[in-house]
Order: sequence, then structure tokens, then C-alpha cells
Amino acid sequence: MDQARIAATDEIVDATDLLAWDPDLVKRSDFTCPSTLCGAKLAACAWHPGQKVRPYFSAKWGHAAGCDVDGRVKMVDPPERSDNPEPLEVVAGYVAKLVLTDVRRIQSPQPPADSDELEPLSEPPPTPVTGQSTVRLGTCRTIRTLCSTFLHNPPEQRSAMKLDVPGVDATRYATGFRRLERFEVRSYTEQRIFYAPIRWSTEPVDTPRTLTIDLYCGDNDPSGLLGLVHPYQLRIDWTHWSSRQRNSVMREVAHARSESRQRYSPGSQAGCWAFFLGSQDPTDPATFHVNDHRLVCFLAADGVHHDSQQSPWRDPGSTAGMAG
Repeated sequence: MDQARIAATDEIVDATDLLAWDPDLVKRSDFTCPSTLCGAKLAACAWHPGQKVRPYFSAKWGHAAGCDVDGRVKMVDPPERSDNPEPLEVVAGYVAKLVLTDVRRIQSPQPPADSDELEPLSEPPPTPVTGQSTVRLGTCRTIRTLCSTFLHNPPEQRSAMKLDVPGVDATRYATGFRRLERFEVRSYTEQRIFYAPIRWSTEPVDTPRTLTIDLYCGDNDPSGLLGLVHPYQLRIDWTHWSSRQRNSVMREVAHARSESRQRYSPGSQAGCWAFFLGSQDPTDPATFHVNDHRLVCFLAADGVHHDSQQSPWRDPGSTAGMAG
């Protein structure tokens, strides 16, 4: 399983995020099934750096009967009404809120003084939304879980799914995410969780202060002969990151480039996508800056269903859709 619920805080965490956690915190934390119909205890696996497989959670003791273990939002059509059709209704829980604090409540002893994690602080549990069906809206502390939920649900479902992200003036998944324009560099006036495919044919550039990654979108040669000539770039300022956090994102970028290369085929949109909540450079709109490890992630997908308010992802004729 890719995700679990932190028993002490009721937050959802992605297994990959454990690579950036303090090891003692991982060992002391209790994880449970993220499904609202379960609660089985989970074990964190392969979360130590250097493992040959990606981190995951294992339900070694089994799940509860009827467990909705895939964790996806399930929608149902309302009864047919010719006079006033109602929208789809969410009938299962999902992660809707990003909480950006450096504090976790856990039931175990105090962490070491040099731990990356602080504690404890009392927080109220997420408030259930009541109606025809009770919806348990979960919280998370990195954007990865939100981005995974976005990928797993098509546009018609995203429009009914609530979203609460600090700094993002949008209340639904359908409007809280924004794909960068494929064929031009432009300025964005509204803060969103932006996403774009990575450009796997170019090496990331790392310095003691930053990590810069090319994205496969931006200004293209008008003649169509040279393809992408001025790509968007994601510049991560990791000056104040721990070595564990730096190594974690470097491994993730390397894996994303490798996976994109393996998934590539002419005309395909399969590959790895960068998701980030950052600021656009005021003098160079092709550059986005991120300085918080919780606000960037890279996820593989066979394709992304884009929402209707965004222009379709066009394939530039003779150029392959997700080529590096």
C-alpha cells in the first residue's frame, strides 16, 4: 500500500515521504489503514535509504471485512430527476486539507534533540462533513497525498471533491491544480499546485544551494524544427534542508527520470510528473521556486486527465508527446 493513516493524528501519509522523516519517528509511529471502513494496523516497509524497492505499507495482520483498501473516492449517481438533476455525491473519505506545521503528535517517547521532527502539540481531529452520507475528510502534511488523489480521480469527480491548501484560492480539486502550458511560457496570476512532465533527457543541476530540474513544456521553436527551446524550470532551494531531505529528493528525481525514459513511446503521455506549490520568478516566468520539501513531489502516471477549464494537452505533430 502506498498510503497509511498516522494513528495519533489521523493524518494520511505517503510511504515515499518516510524517506525524509527522522528514522526514530518512523519507528515510534503507529500506522493504520487509510480506508474509512477499516483501521487495520500497518507496518512501514523499505523506508530505509538504499533499499532496492520503493517504500510501502504492509497489512501483515489483514484488513477488516469490507475494507475499501484502494482508498479512492467513490461517487454515486443520484436518483434520476428530470426537473432538477443533482450533482454527484462523495460517499467515501479522501484527503482534502494540507496542514503546514512542523509538529506531529505521537504516543511514543520524546525524539532526540537533533531530530528533524518536533512535538507534541494538540490539534483537533478533522471534522466530518455530514449529509446524506458522512464524508471523512483527511489531512496531510505534504502535497504528495493530494497529488496522488488528483491523479487517481477523473475530472468529473474532482469537481465534487473539496480542497483546502494554504495560499491556494480554490476549494475543489478541479480548480486547485494547474498544468503548465505546453507550448508557451506565461505568467500565472493565481497560486495553484502546478504540474508538468519532467524532461528526462536533461540532467538536473545541483549546487550547495539549489537543485534545478527542466520540465517538458515551455516556449517551442515556431518553425517546429528545434522543438522545446526555452523550458520551464523547477528550482528547489534546499539551503536549509537536512541531508536526509536532500538525498530523498535526489533519489526521487533520479527515479522519475528513469521511469519516464522507460515509459516513453511516441505520442504517449505516460511518464513522471512534477507537482509543486511554489512561486513564479517575477523576472523569468519560466522559473518556479520551491524551498519547502513538503511542497514538491514526482509521481508516475500513464496519463493525466486534465480538467475542462484547461486547454487540452496537444501533441506537436511530428514531435512525441512526452519525449525528453
